[in-house]
Amino acid sequence: FLLNRSSDLAIVQYMIDNSDEEHFFYGTAKEISEAINISQPTISKVVKKLQEEEFVTLLKRGVWKLSDVMFG
Repeated sequence: FLLNRSSDLAIVQYMIDNSDEEHFFYGTAKEISEAINISQPTISKVVKKLQEEEFVTLLKRGVWKLSDVMFG
């Protein structure tokens, strides 16, 4: 899995920085977009790649479980 652009890294870093101690992240693409000024389609694409590679799991709308490897 490659983070091809600085925006990809910014999205991942935002999710890590705003997750709780159990690695849950609470937020939607819209909320991330507003917080870091990256378009929602870009966020959706990056998060989809993260899901495909099992770095994040969507538990329900706006609730994500981040893989422990993201905190290594």
